[in-house]
Amino acid sequence: REGVVYKDAVHKIMTEESSLDGSIPKKNVTTPLHPLEEEHSPKNDESNSTWDTAMILLVPLRLGLKSFNFAQYGSSLRKIFRLKQCIGFIGGSVRHAQWFIGCAPSLPTSKTFSSSSFQLYGLDPHTVQMAPQRRNAGSSNKVSLDNYIKSVIGIGAGGNDYKKQLSVMDMKRLDPSLCLGFYCIDSCEFENLCANLDKIYDGSDGSSSMFEVIDLCPDFHSGNQDIEALLECGDDEDDIGAYESDDDDYVFL
Repeated sequence: REGVVYKDAVHKIMTEESSLDGSIPKKNVTTPLHPLEEEHSPKNDESNSTWDTAMILLVPLRLGLKSFNFAQYGSSLRKIFRLKQCIGFIGGSVRHAQWFIGCAPSLPTSKTFSSSSFQLYGLDPHTVQMAPQRRNAGSSNKVSLDNYIKSVIGIGAGGNDYKKQLSVMDMKRLDPSLCLGFYCIDSCEFENLCANLDKIYDGSDGSSSMFEVIDLCPDFHSGNQDIEALLECGDDEDDIGAYESDDDDYVFL
């Protein structure tokens, strides 16, 4: 079903390898969610130790017919960047996709962007980008994420040099077809993502959810059997003949 993520299907895929060969799933996953964060310490429970590996969840969507429905999904798309599991989204214009990593309100003095819209900041995946340097293990010096991002994308002291590195696009001009990306290191992070999606899309500000997260995938095969049984019960020639119309009784003159 379009626009739906089934949790049981995700868990099934992420545990398929260990289920087939009977191996013990990986438990000691220490790769941080972000390269600048502390090492990940998974919780000691069974549900958290069943995944074979980390997951990148891609959710393809179409948020509008011919153009992006900003009135319905503008606020929703902006909220996605608040989630720590969010790694941005693929989108942009036709035949020129970019990887958008953040957004900000449009400047009121901007002539290019609508003052009621948001500016999307993205990186061109067709060009080489600077990779983040992971913090040394055991180091007491914490790297400021904001300062690091500014150095990567080239924001200078005046704050106007970002155009040298980043692509900027008005959200209202976004093509309706896009793909959201999320990184979950284990099942615990995935459950946290699902819970936070419910929180940011509580409907308090009138924003619409871009997709749903459902616990169980419906059994469509079971439903087909019920329909077939009903059709067989109604396939009685005598009953059908009783409801024939008299409109077919006619003569040629």
